[in-house]
Amino acid sequence: MAEHRLSKVRACCAVRLSRSAYYRPRQRSAALDEPIIDAIHALLEVHPRWGFGLLFDRLRLDGRFWNHKRAHRIYKAMGLSLPRRKSDAYQNVLVSRWMYRRS
Repeated sequence: MAEHRLSKVRACCAVRLSRSAYYRPRQRSAALDEPIIDAIHALLEVHPRWGFGLLFDRLRLDGRFWNHKRAHRIYKAMGLSLPRRKSDAYQNVLVSRWMYRRS
């Protein structure tokens, strides 16, 4: 822009780029996430029913101090989120309500 003496608005217009995209930070490279992905896969081979909390705690115990928000973002992007378990108390309430309606 300085070489051609254009404003940011005109330069973005010339290359058909929105100004918000000009100011938006670049996306992370997938190569930076590879160590986390490999570590998660290694743990899931041994413990397939562990959720994110147990996996992340184990990663910390193994000496890998990644940010939990970053690790959770990668965990979700991998499609590994497990469905939440319903408690036994909740199941008992549903059964008792169903039996009450039947009588």
